Amino acid sequence: MGTHLERSKLGSRSQPQLQRATLAQLLERSVPYEWWRAPFDPKLRILTWFAGAALLAHLLFLLTLPWLLEASDSDFFLIFRGTLHGLLFWVADRVPLLLGLNLLALLSYLWLVWRTRGLRASRLEWHWAAFGEVVAGAAGAFPLAASLAIILVNLILWIVIICLGVLFGLLTLWLLGAFFGALLEG
Repeated sequence: MGTHLERSKLGSRSQPQLQRATLAQLLERSVPYEWWRAPFDPKLRILTWFAGAALLAHLLFLLTLPWLLEASDSDFFLIFRGTLHGLLFWVADRVPLLLGLNLLALLSYLWLVWRTRGLRASRLEWHWAAFGEVVAGAAGAFPLAASLAIILVNLILWIVIICLGVLFGLLTLWLLGAFFGALLEG
């Protein structure tokens, strides 16, 4: 059959020659870096989903604002009533602007999710758009979070007051029972 060298020469004759490409042909098929479809960072994807939820919560907050303004005048709020009332009035003065910005952010969020096929992968400018949605969601969540924090502090305060009242009532009943029990025996 021949030596290894003879077989390699024979094999090279039967193989087709590789096509050569010029630099111009390579540049025709090249894709600029900015056009690459890159997967979203998992943290950016999660934050963007949370931003969408925050934008929806802010929309509900703006729609229930008249009821919240009435409720902020109630005697439920033992502390921070003025802070909550001031915050809600500040938001109420700017409802048309905030509602317009929120709806615009929600529409762009839906467009972003649709365009990136559920925030899987897209070009780099869509990654920046996702970051912008995260910022919009955080800005919309601030008045909602501050209001909920004040409501939660007052709710906890009422629970503590009720528990102390029940404890004081039970202690009073026990002491009265012990006092009258001692009077009846003696």
